[in-house]
Amino acid sequence: MKPDEHRQGGNLMLLINAVNAEGRPVELYVKDGKIAAVGQDLAALAGENETVLDAGGLTVLPAFVDLHCHWRTPGFE
Repeated sequence: MKPDEHRQGGNLMLLINAVNAEGRPVELYVKDGKIAAVGQDLAALAGENETVLDAGGLTVLPAFVDLHCHWRTPGFE
């Protein structure tokens, strides 16, 4: 099982503008490999053995999937 993570301070790229009314970036809490919460001050959700990552100044892309593919067989073009 993957360790739980709490990411804070980064620019969260979602389909919505991920800032609160004061313009503070929202935080992302991952539990059992899935997004469990998005909001403010989520550090309280983290247990003592969980990792808190400071993403200040970075961009966080949750569930980013690279859909790049080639519909051909290499060598037989």
